[in-house]
Amino acid sequence: MKRLLTMLFLLTILFLPFKVKAAWYCDYIELAELKDIATNIKYVYDYRIENDKAIFKITLTNIYKEFYVYDVKNDKYYYPDSNKDISEITIDGYQSGISYNFIVYTTRAKCEEKVIYSFYVTLPTYNKYYNDLLCKDYQDYKLCQKWANLGNLSYDDFKKQMNEYIESLKPKEEPKEEEGKVLYWLLEFYLKYYMYILPAIIISALIAIYSLNKKDRVGF
Repeated sequence: MKRLLTMLFLLTILFLPFKVKAAWYCDYIELAELKDIATNIKYVYDYRIENDKAIFKITLTNIYKEFYVYDVKNDKYYYPDSNKDISEITIDGYQSGISYNFIVYTTRAKCEEKVIYSFYVTLPTYNKYYNDLLCKDYQDYKLCQKWANLGNLSYDDFKKQMNEYIESLKPKEEPKEEEGKVLYWLLEFYLKYYMYILPAIIISALIAIYSLNKKDRVGF
């Protein structure tokens, strides 16, 4: 009997640490369930213009009450309303042309340190020149679109490129077709009958010169 009790005690000691350790791990099935819920998180954004810059407000929706969100770039945590199963989080002050990474964590025991879900919100680049007078009739041109990445393009370079573009759209003057046909016909006619035309021109010129000389002598 004593030997049996000893064996039972040793078996209990042997298996006890594994059971305690396992109790502090996030179960794979539970983690998969949390990830599935987190994929329902969506976002929308709105903007306002301040000093020729677009300032964005991002709203995250379908946030489960056991989740919270970490903004990697700004190093900030955001928590939903714990009194609601599903709620939304609105965050203001984001800049245009930047991609923001958000990581979703959970407050559920044993899974707190696990990354449940990660996603990016990429905001479009605002073009401060799009409303310029030079863009009035060219809203479809790349330099005139409201959301366009123009890099560090200065206003002087913007004006220069716009003027070049506008000038390139103007129709180029071409010789009138009818005038070209008439000149071609005259040249062709002359080449064909120059042996008759040229002597006639020379004789007419000589007669004119002779007449002028004769008048000058008479007048003298």
